[in-house]
Amino acid sequence: MDFFNNSQDPNDKVSTITSLRILVVTQCFYPDIYAVNDIVEEMVKRGHKVTVLTGLPDYTTSKIPPEYRHGKRRHEHYKGADVYRVQTIARHHGPIWRSLNYLSFVVTGSLRAWTQDFTKTEAGFDVIYVWEVSPVTMAVPAIRLAKRYRKPLFLYCMDIWPECVKAMGITESNPAFPLIHAWSRLIYNACDHIAVSSKPFFTYLEKMNRVPLSRMSYLPQYADDALLLSDFTKQPDGHADFLFIGNIGKAQKLDCLIRAMSVFKKREDDSSVAHKVTLHIVGGGSDEERI
Repeated sequence: MDFFNNSQDPNDKVSTITSLRILVVTQCFYPDIYAVNDIVEEMVKRGHKVTVLTGLPDYTTSKIPPEYRHGKRRHEHYKGADVYRVQTIARHHGPIWRSLNYLSFVVTGSLRAWTQDFTKTEAGFDVIYVWEVSPVTMAVPAIRLAKRYRKPLFLYCMDIWPECVKAMGITESNPAFPLIHAWSRLIYNACDHIAVSSKPFFTYLEKMNRVPLSRMSYLPQYADDALLLSDFTKQPDGHADFLFIGNIGKAQKLDCLIRAMSVFKKREDDSSVAHKVTLHIVGGGSDEERI
């Protein structure tokens, strides 16, 4: 996209760019396990100068690890990228704690966006890249930075808001829903370009948040090329294995999947398949302990 071409020469092509200074803004980052960790590593490998603005790790255990408490490890290096961390409230469990966790990154991230002079440090940048899973509010500090330095803002959308808040029990009849909807719309429309990981997101963002289709692109989530070389062929053995890999949160509704497996277990009309199914769940998340 021309969007990434920071050259002032209109005749320049994107393909001529060999290196960019990229500021990645995301509330979720290493040591929590997220795809953005691999994306940052790959950006560095391709010769880009990458800086990450993020919060404190807490996703896997819902608690901030001791080594990150009391102001420790606020500036780190990860796979060649500079990582700046701001104080956040641990998510713990329940919608109230999670909301506080979301808002804490908005506040502390925005303060860092206003107070740190990125132009006088190694963290200067050409473009801002927001890796957006829930919450969409993690883009607020990036919006501040984009306005302050007049830099293009690119958001990679993998969770659509306000739809995702319904998984937290905040339905459209809740008085908070219209406020969240309005805030989400402002955030999405503050971005110069949005890439969506699923094609139905186009319709949702256009209708619900009034994002023009001309400012959106389709970018499916990546997978390791090495998987293409793997042989997943299973020899018939009278046993069916079902595999779920991914985030274990309320939005994934794994209860439904588990209930479906119980139906298989109870089937008595076909003795060849009854009691011969196994569900494998691989991943982690806020609902892991309960599941």
